[in-house]
Amino acid sequence: MALVFAAVLAYFERQEGRVYLRFWRLSWLAFAALAFGALAGRLTALSVGASHPVRLALSTVSIAGGLLQGAWLFAGVREFARRERLLGGFGWPLVAGALALGAALTLAWGHDPSMRTWRFVARVGVRAAVTSAAFLAAATWLYLERRRHGAILTLLLPGALAGYGLNQWPLLVYGLPIGTGAASVAGTAFAYLDLFLQLLVGIGMVLWLLEVERDERRAEGRRVLESEGR
Repeated sequence: MALVFAAVLAYFERQEGRVYLRFWRLSWLAFAALAFGALAGRLTALSVGASHPVRLALSTVSIAGGLLQGAWLFAGVREFARRERLLGGFGWPLVAGALALGAALTLAWGHDPSMRTWRFVARVGVRAAVTSAAFLAAATWLYLERRRHGAILTLLLPGALAGYGLNQWPLLVYGLPIGTGAASVAGTAFAYLDLFLQLLVGIGMVLWLLEVERDERRAEGRRVLESEGR
């Protein structure tokens, strides 16, 4: 799913000349890295221990992907709001910083079986906090950017972003390794909701772009009519 939406945004970016979509595209690629690291980590957990280098590397990639997802999403909102690209030069340092922080959080309490809960908070809690803050800030910015329009399409993306940001906290709480069976069921339900909200974010981005393109064409048509009427 993440790669599909990244490809769609890449099309708008290149074919339609919308260079300000770069960070939205990168945000989806970061989410793909997060999902890959998390899934591969679960699969390798069946055969290797928690301190195995492969599992540590996958955890680092997953955490870094989650951090970059939120950072690049917010940077993309700024680019989209201003219809211009941010100055370059900080992309790779940001990736390096996210990987370094991901490695530090992965190694925190990594060799102490009795600190399982704190290890979960370090690996998942920090990423959840960053993601929640970034998505809620992006939702607020987009809502204020388009609040003068009443169409449902303009509200889908800010609403999905806000919902995804808020959903990080029940995911974190019900994911703690101290819960009961009921908590596990609730955690699974919120995990499915997380995927659904991600889907809405992707659909909302595409619809938002189509609506902006429609508004731009209408504005261009009005300018043409005004110029012909003179």
